[in-house]
Amino acid sequence: MHILMCKYAVLFSILFPPQHASKTAELSAPAQVSTGCHGNTHGDFLIPACANQTIIAVSGVYAMVKKTDTGCPEAATETDRDEEKCCTYSTRDCKLLYKASEMSFYEDCTGVYTCKMKVATQLTQGCNDVGYLLRSNYMMMEYFCIPRSMTLEGVEDASVSASAVYLKSKGYPAGIPAGTEVKCSIAASCHTPVIITTIHVDLHNDSSGTCQQRLNIKDNNEEKQIDCDSNNGDTFTITEAFKSKSHFLVISFLNNNSGNTGRYWLEIKADASGATVEMTCGNDAASTSPSADKCTEDPDHSKGPVDVTEDPVMSESISDGYKKATIGLGTGLAVCLLVLIGVLTLKRCNKVKVQPADQATGRPTSNSVDGSGDPQGQYSLSPEQCVGGNGRGPVASELPPIEQKSHTAKLRNTDEFNEDYSKVLSS
Repeated sequence: MHILMCKYAVLFSILFPPQHASKTAELSAPAQVSTGCHGNTHGDFLIPACANQTIIAVSGVYAMVKKTDTGCPEAATETDRDEEKCCTYSTRDCKLLYKASEMSFYEDCTGVYTCKMKVATQLTQGCNDVGYLLRSNYMMMEYFCIPRSMTLEGVEDASVSASAVYLKSKGYPAGIPAGTEVKCSIAASCHTPVIITTIHVDLHNDSSGTCQQRLNIKDNNEEKQIDCDSNNGDTFTITEAFKSKSHFLVISFLNNNSGNTGRYWLEIKADASGATVEMTCGNDAASTSPSADKCTEDPDHSKGPVDVTEDPVMSESISDGYKKATIGLGTGLAVCLLVLIGVLTLKRCNKVKVQPADQATGRPTSNSVDGSGDPQGQYSLSPEQCVGGNGRGPVASELPPIEQKSHTAKLRNTDEFNEDYSKVLSS
């Protein structure tokens, strides 16, 4: 019975594999890195920072380990500290995801322009090679700097447009105030699909485990949700949550929570390179799809249908080109046909020979090799005598000279010529 149940379980897993709705992703902004030594000195801190008007989105915090042959200490001191050598990333270093239970590195740094975090350490179990220090000796934070100018909270009457825009909850990173309503429309150029990536989602579950908040996404006649199942507050893993089928979306926020809890931060970008998205929120948000820009720079047409207006000048040029090509092809075929006819005519004419007359009798000789009276096929008809005298036979100047005798060579009579010519043609 157990064997049978196992077989059914395997069959079920093959027929119905688990579906993964999201995958890890990178944001559109350039990645940044901050490192710091572990130790007890004044400089043992991670201090990520973004320029003015940009804010941090943390993508990963790592415990880093140097090889023992570097001579780096597990904990830096005032007398044994070399940041360039021991606290800067090298391809030889072991990179481990920081596994501390508290997420303060993410919580305190995400959504602000800078932060200062004391470097921690952890055991180096998990490095794939030997020869590493027993504990991590420095930390590294990877993050993105997100422009404020491309970010809306969804409650204001405003619009932003770029290759990637950002939607965050009101007051982020603080909790969402009760009664907050959000409505935004998203339109992508080039009829390209839209990709929504979750930077941070931490929506509220009540005591019974029921999700009280969600983002509703309308994609034509379909609706999708980003709800508590999309929460990544325990890992802060940036994931691709949704890819639309159309170029137009409407996003709304549904909030059944009475407290000031829950938060989210999303990146919204166009799928096609060079395309842009326009996000309009508040009372200005559209309910129906606006006309999208027409883009022609999509040679593989892999990003959806593109309406391209035909250029009448180019169309006429292409049409004339086809006409000229057709005329040229016809002329070429005609010339080839004439050349072929000429070659066949030459071959036939060369088979019809003129026989020299016998000096004594004046009649054609009979000692020719081919029985036509022409020894070795030496003599040929003149152009006037070939094919009705139309000049399509051999040129007279190219014929071998007829041997001069005291008696002029005589042609056979017309009946004899026609009879021999018919035999040549039938052969």
